Amino acid sequence: MLCSVCCEPFGATTHTDLVVRAKKMGVEVKVIHNASVMNAIGVYIRVKEPTFESLCRGGKKVYEPPRFMTVNTAISQLLEVEEAHGESGRILNLFSFNALWLIFYNDMFSAYTKDTLCIGVARLGSDDQRIVAGPMEKLLDVDFGPPLHCLIIVGKTHPLEEEMIEFYMIK
Repeated sequence: MLCSVCCEPFGATTHTDLVVRAKKMGVEVKVIHNASVMNAIGVYIRVKEPTFESLCRGGKKVYEPPRFMTVNTAISQLLEVEEAHGESGRILNLFSFNALWLIFYNDMFSAYTKDTLCIGVARLGSDDQRIVAGPMEKLLDVDFGPPLHCLIIVGKTHPLEEEMIEFYMIK
């Protein structure tokens, strides 16, 4: 069965609903994304970065090889920042009421924790794309393979989006 959707396939929950229904019926689904910032994540614009040594020397610049951040590295760094933020906050807590309020506020309204639902995406739109959803901490152990990678920290979702995410959850 072939279903063609013009424009961006997941720009509306109606299209997501089509995929959810098809997958529940056992129909194989292949999405070919249109050019869109919203969904075709992982576009890499090669930016040449000169090495520190060549900047110091002057003259002909030597450039770093292209580097790609993996989903795993992004999560590791985010959790490290959150942990450091928490530790420094606990120390401030001892010194002032304002710091205590700040820590309370940050703990209540933290953007993410190790249990925050995330989606790791690699090589979206290619035949070997990989999409895995789960708590931030569990995604650390997933092998996403070669680049390009993207990490999505999930916010509020529509029930239909939640159904779609279920197809990609770590089992």
